[in-house]
Amino acid sequence: MKLFFVLLFISMSLFAQDTILIDVREQDEVAQGMLKNAQWIPLSKLDEKKITELKEQYKDKKIEVYCRSGGRANKFISLLGFPEAQAKNLGGYEELKTKGQSK
Repeated sequence: MKLFFVLLFISMSLFAQDTILIDVREQDEVAQGMLKNAQWIPLSKLDEKKITELKEQYKDKKIEVYCRSGGRANKFISLLGFPEAQAKNLGGYEELKTKGQSK
């Protein structure tokens, strides 16, 4: 019985983590599909004000970012200045889609 509660606690803790999935591709790319539950924030639309807002909005959350091939995702993470422990580049949409993650 103790093992059940330990496993339940671990799974709830993992589920409760605030991880945000972000797609930084352009509108024409997103029109071809997105990953399930992703938020769309095109890199080309970021300005200083938006970067400041995003830093505040996601300061206590983990983010996972993707684009077409990973380059813009890296730039997005760099602009926010988040450490590796908080931000992860998932790479490119096509590769992620083949893993069955698109909606």
